[in-house]
Amino acid sequence: MASIFLLNRGDYLQARASLGPQLAATECLTNSADVYNALTAEGMPRVTYVDAVPHGAADLARCHFEADRMARAFDAQLSELRTRHLGFAQASLGWDYLNVYFIALTLLRWSRFAPQLAAALPERASLAHFTLDNSQDFYFDSALQRHYLAAALRARTTGELRAFPVPPNRPFVAEAAQFEFDLRGDEDSHCEALVHLPTVYYDYEHHRQRLAGFHAGRLVDLSSAYFDIPIASDRVALKLGAPARAASLAQQHYLDGVRAAASALYQCLCPDVPPAMAAAQVERQVAKSLSQLRAFDQLCTAPKFANIRYVYLSDHDAGLSGPVATWASLRGLATEIHPHSSVAVTPFPVIPGARKHGYVREPDSFADLGNERSVWAHRLLTSATPEQAAQAARRPPQVLLLLNALTDPGGVPTCSFPAIARFMADAIALCARHGVRCKVRSKASWDFSIVLATRLRELGTPEATLADLFATGPLEPWAESTTVCIALDQPTTALIKFLNAGAYCVQAIDRPYTETELHTLPDRDVLLSDYNGAMAALREQLARLAAA
Repeated sequence: MASIFLLNRGDYLQARASLGPQLAATECLTNSADVYNALTAEGMPRVTYVDAVPHGAADLARCHFEADRMARAFDAQLSELRTRHLGFAQASLGWDYLNVYFIALTLLRWSRFAPQLAAALPERASLAHFTLDNSQDFYFDSALQRHYLAAALRARTTGELRAFPVPPNRPFVAEAAQFEFDLRGDEDSHCEALVHLPTVYYDYEHHRQRLAGFHAGRLVDLSSAYFDIPIASDRVALKLGAPARAASLAQQHYLDGVRAAASALYQCLCPDVPPAMAAAQVERQVAKSLSQLRAFDQLCTAPKFANIRYVYLSDHDAGLSGPVATWASLRGLATEIHPHSSVAVTPFPVIPGARKHGYVREPDSFADLGNERSVWAHRLLTSATPEQAAQAARRPPQVLLLLNALTDPGGVPTCSFPAIARFMADAIALCARHGVRCKVRSKASWDFSIVLATRLRELGTPEATLADLFATGPLEPWAESTTVCIALDQPTTALIKFLNAGAYCVQAIDRPYTETELHTLPDRDVLLSDYNGAMAALREQLARLAAA
């Protein structure tokens, strides 16, 4: 095997397991900076990085708006079906928005990204790649993404293109669309509060202690198939693989409507994929819609939930948020909605009277954002105190270039690495001429340091500078020692720490923002600019520091 294309870290791990020592003799091509870093750090001698977004980043960013429109329309359509066929007394929005949004975004971006990847790939006489047979769920790797990848690879392979089927990559769960709550018939109704907080990885301990203090042993926790975070010892598990059979004629009519709506959605999203792939997506949606109905019925009728008065949710739907929100609305339950990340950026079903929190890490910074959060309103208000601003003015000058993931969850890059590297090289050289320390902070879970160092080396950045360039370790000390922070491409909520510590902050991007990205940004005291404007701002700030 001469060459193999590795799309993501799952492919990298599969190649290591399958090829063993042969991997060192195999050329590895990848468009993932994460995979490039891992291969290079391991000492693989033949690694080719394919930068495939030199001109298409703007088009890829616009996919967000189309995905959002599709997801909102589909979600509203299924809400209307529940009213028509099942007699729901009020609109039941939010049952499908987030999942369909991520599916649509991933497929739209891949359909546009694949030709760009084909144009950037070097030709090879023979090329191997991995294939999957699982359907698309959220942004997880799937047969549909691999269909687009294979088309790109086929366009640049002059000889044999070899496909090797592999098991689905984590976190995909094949039976996640077929579920019901695993309840015993003898459970009592002593619980007064229900919690369901998928994805609050960083804030788990805060929520656990807070809710235990409020409700002690009267708190019940709903688990989820994805992003599951256990908060309370009394947990209701999901029974996966429940049979997808309608329990009534009304349910069957509803599912027929879901099937028709999903068929139209996937015909619009991916008209050119094999019919079996599209059919699998449709049937997965039908199974999920039936499972959501079962869960909603259990919430309404099971003794376990009969005396619930308080509900705590995160704003990241893992499949249950819609049914829980509709149930809480119908019963008029006191509800809190918490951000799954640093700030609330995800749309969420409207629950009348719900209290929405904006910022989790420090409880004193909670902000009641109101229900408008569901329609993409309210960015987080934040800025340095006068004391913090005064401390920042006394610091030794330091510039920090801040990076987020630089790729979307479906594996499509959001920027061109040569453009990022060129800006960094110029910024580093400018700081050196002013005698100011310059650091680069690469997101810990998406480390691009090796790719960036390679590009910077090609652009003439001295080895001595590269040896001390990257800001590692906890973020807070870097925020507290930085004078000027320039965040590049994908906005990151980490910028808030620099802003609150009194740093001069710039967000630089050379493509349109998506709506999600705009709501990730603080709403004041950050200069929004392209790369040229960010460089001009840096020159101005360095001149000001030199004159101080």
